[in-house]
Amino acid sequence: VLRQTKRAIDGCVSAVIMTDTNPALDFAISEEYEQSYAMYCIFHILQNLPRNLKAKLYKARNSLVPEVFEQK
Repeated sequence: VLRQTKRAIDGCVSAVIMTDTNPALDFAISEEYEQSYAMYCIFHILQNLPRNLKAKLYKARNSLVPEVFEQK
């Protein structure tokens, strides 16, 4: 897909390519578009943040002492 996109834009270099935080896509972008920077879409960041932090926040929720909170 990235190669076809590169052909379609006919030599125009894209400085930034928005992604959904997919590591495989980040790698592919770095390989195919060496001079471009992969930037994460804020929608996907906000969507994934609660999902990825929920367990950690739940575990630390009742820590009343800062030291205990930091240990969790």
